[in-house]
Amino acid sequence: MTDSQQSDWDELDAIMSDDGDGSRGDSRTVVDLMPNPAQAAEPVLGTTVPDAPNAEKHVDGIVARFKSRRITSDAAQKELRLHFKERYRSVEHELGVAVDLRNRALDVRAEELLAGIESRHIQALDQIGVSNVDARHSALIKLHDNAITRVREVQQKDWPGFLIKKTIRQIMDLTERLSDQMMTQMRLSDDGGR
Repeated sequence: MTDSQQSDWDELDAIMSDDGDGSRGDSRTVVDLMPNPAQAAEPVLGTTVPDAPNAEKHVDGIVARFKSRRITSDAAQKELRLHFKERYRSVEHELGVAVDLRNRALDVRAEELLAGIESRHIQALDQIGVSNVDARHSALIKLHDNAITRVREVQQKDWPGFLIKKTIRQIMDLTERLSDQMMTQMRLSDDGGR
């Protein structure tokens, strides 16, 4: 882990050690941020991320274009990175909805969603012929395990919902950024630094 990556996790630790009184510059009160009870009727953990049905088709389309030689391996990997960046946003959104509805199974849902991203990402990379798939898979597992651990820590805090959502957003932003950096670095090492 580089120094900048470590400092990102240190910043997240500092936020998580905050006592949750909203003193980090947010002038809103807990009452202002409570969800509307009329909107809380929808189930959270059973909901599907809005773009989930199209996500598989999108990845399949990238792989199909690569196999038909309409795009290069580099272009396919770039498109996959962008696609999975959006999938991390979907995870962040779904966990945010769960926080709004006071659902306490955030870590379980985060684990399910991240495992789905991990599995599909590695499968797509394997389908386009990337040579270091095992190394990428191992790195994604470690990254996602770390994110899930952080979500568990946040879930156990007695914080207002807005602070939990903000921290989850930061965890997912960091996870997405580190995933993209890892995939880029591994692609460069796979290509011999080109």
